[in-house]
Amino acid sequence: GEGIYAALWTAEELSRTVPAGWRDLPAALDRYARLRARRQHAKALLCEAFQHIIRRPWLANSTHWLLSRRQPVADAFIGVIGNSYSPAHGLALMARHAFSP
Repeated sequence: GEGIYAALWTAEELSRTVPAGWRDLPAALDRYARLRARRQHAKALLCEAFQHIIRRPWLANSTHWLLSRRQPVADAFIGVIGNSYSPAHGLALMARHAFSP
């Protein structure tokens, strides 16, 4: 799943980046590399946060409790895990729905 998503994202982003910068291909590829690094950094931070939760049973149980009682939070969580949302967007949705009445 994750590898397939990364491959598809790479193909899509390169298909946008390369034609737009065809006259200066090294600069276009440099822009792509910076964008890819930013996306990977955000995903790596999110994975570290998940590992932090998983290693602590009380935190994992609290997360389960929240996700099982707030469907919009669970939907946003799955959206982040499934790469439908960027980590920043998904976490913002989760926070909004977690703290709304």
